[in-house]
Amino acid sequence: MNFKCIGIIRKREMFFNIILPFFLADDSFSKYHSFLLKLFEVHPPLDVNSKIKRFYTKVSSMTNGEKVEISNVKEYFGAMKYVEG
Repeated sequence: MNFKCIGIIRKREMFFNIILPFFLADDSFSKYHSFLLKLFEVHPPLDVNSKIKRFYTKVSSMTNGEKVEISNVKEYFGAMKYVEG
């Protein structure tokens, strides 16, 4: 992803929000699906945003202040979905 004037944080967001779902949905890239899914499970989480902050606040109140850590992109998107739901 060589987009000039776009920082690495935004490039990661673009990859996981736009490019990855496109390749997973397109059957012509099926030989890459297992690699892409593994990448989704092992890549560190994206930067904290307002939804993730809400997630931490919500979960912190449910766990009596015990720290909950998001360790990968899959958990990151799950946390975002949890807050939306």
